[in-house]
Amino acid sequence: MYITQFGNYGSGNGQFNFPKHIDIDSTGNIYVGLMEYKDMSFVLHYLEKNDLFFDIGANVGAWALANNVAGNTIISVEASPSTYKNLCKNVSTRSKIVPLHFAVSPTSEPFVRFYDCPTAHTLSTLN
Repeated sequence: MYITQFGNYGSGNGQFNFPKHIDIDSTGNIYVGLMEYKDMSFVLHYLEKNDLFFDIGANVGAWALANNVAGNTIISVEASPSTYKNLCKNVSTRSKIVPLHFAVSPTSEPFVRFYDCPTAHTLSTLN
């Protein structure tokens, strides 16, 4: 059954250009483009004021931005140089999100090999 619609085609405010990953939370807020919204909102419900949250493999900062509430601090760690640049741009207005250009690994070795795929950041990996 059709009920209503909002927004229209385009790239401006209130416009959508092939929207994906549409979710509605329990209060009726609509989220568009957050690929892992259900997982993100799960974390959000457990964060309390002044908590310290580590976002390892932060990518472009979607988790950090979604969970930056209640005065908590988020440390966003990203290894890929090109992705880190986008992360910094995306969180630049949030003083409680601290981007770090590092890799996190389970090894005790001081150096690990990182393969950066500049054309598809999701293919970058540690070895």
